[in-house]
Amino acid sequence: MKKMIRTTSAILATGMLLTGCKFGWGSERPDGRVTSDPDADTVVSVPDADDKTGERTGMDIAGIGNATYDQDTEEAYLDFAISLYSQCASSSDENTMISPASVLFALGMTSAGAGGNTLDQMVDTMAPGQDAYSLQAFAGDYNRRLNEAADITLQSANSIWLNELNNVSVYGDFLDYVTDTYDAQVSSVAFDPDGIATMNGWVDDATNGMIDQIVPADLDPTAVMILINAVAFDAEWSDGFSEDMIHNGIFHNSDGTTSDVTMLHENEGSIYLETGLATGFARYYGEDNDYYFVAMLPEDESVSANEFASSLTADDFREFIDSMTTEYNVIYELPEFESDYNILMNDVLTDMGIEDAFMSDGTADFSNMSNFELYINNVIHKTHIEVNREGTSAAAATAVEMDLRCVAPSDSDDRYVILDRPFAYAIVEASTGLPLFIGTVNTL
Repeated sequence: MKKMIRTTSAILATGMLLTGCKFGWGSERPDGRVTSDPDADTVVSVPDADDKTGERTGMDIAGIGNATYDQDTEEAYLDFAISLYSQCASSSDENTMISPASVLFALGMTSAGAGGNTLDQMVDTMAPGQDAYSLQAFAGDYNRRLNEAADITLQSANSIWLNELNNVSVYGDFLDYVTDTYDAQVSSVAFDPDGIATMNGWVDDATNGMIDQIVPADLDPTAVMILINAVAFDAEWSDGFSEDMIHNGIFHNSDGTTSDVTMLHENEGSIYLETGLATGFARYYGEDNDYYFVAMLPEDESVSANEFASSLTADDFREFIDSMTTEYNVIYELPEFESDYNILMNDVLTDMGIEDAFMSDGTADFSNMSNFELYINNVIHKTHIEVNREGTSAAAATAVEMDLRCVAPSDSDDRYVILDRPFAYAIVEASTGLPLFIGTVNTL
């Protein structure tokens, strides 16, 4: 296993991709404010807020900056985070890991451009019972908070890429809002092999080389826009593992087989968690203890980690985190492990309530983003994690691919905590209990 210099390194990338019909810049290219990345060679013209065709049914973008959120919004987001995790775990027997924050930022930026039922469904899914303004206030604040950690490396980066070969206009106030709220850089490139390499290069840099591709090589050249979020987490354990805390062990896989593993062992752990569903331990990162790794070992030894995760609720997770106590001495073992995971999230998100956004028949409403009819085509999520004696390195990438509706004829309708068996885990923000990363280990 690759040796890590820092104890923990977690990286997340999220992309939103909009594709469309084949157009070229013509004599009727819309005039308007020019937005570009200072390092980019190309620029893209976008209309101002009042330069529009059709009704904009979304939020008052100018008023979002005054929005606030409260504990209810945070709790609502946790509902989404754990539900998303449960849905993904239920669809696979593999080791899983997702970053709910990644998906939040990607879909949060997207929803700023949505309207009508499309916006309602996105908000009801990501923050049930809250309004769109509270969701944006929370997402923006959460994104900023990730960049304020003092004793660990934690940052969130965002970028917007517009296709210079496409004449689909994007509202200037939408770009201004996403740039201001999510601190996104805006660039325009041709969606050709060179442009794809440029975008993937940005992701590679932003994730310290752990995610080298999120934009596919076969990207539709008629794509409209790609929005990318990358979160990098790199921190040392508060207390390291000495050589006498490392030994050989056996892990019992969910399929009945066993694997030889290297176990990280501690006889004097100080943080214990237990509910009727699971037992676990927590281990902090950094000097300020702002984030910690938490393990969740199911009480039922007959279930796989994914079966456990698929029935986990936000209340279950919160109860588990709230059970944290230092009144016991904790003896635990944690295996070094490495796994990769990917999932197409279309069905998961549709089942959770985001339906209209995926409709290509004109039902999807992104009228606050563009006067062209856009819809989400694919949401792809990829992750990688390594846990070893040096620490943890993790990466995640999410691409939200959006197409432009093309109206054309169609011929078709169209207390000991020994992790030697499957377990779940999370990297958690200590002040809120929100999981930045959350996953399962079934097989090693």
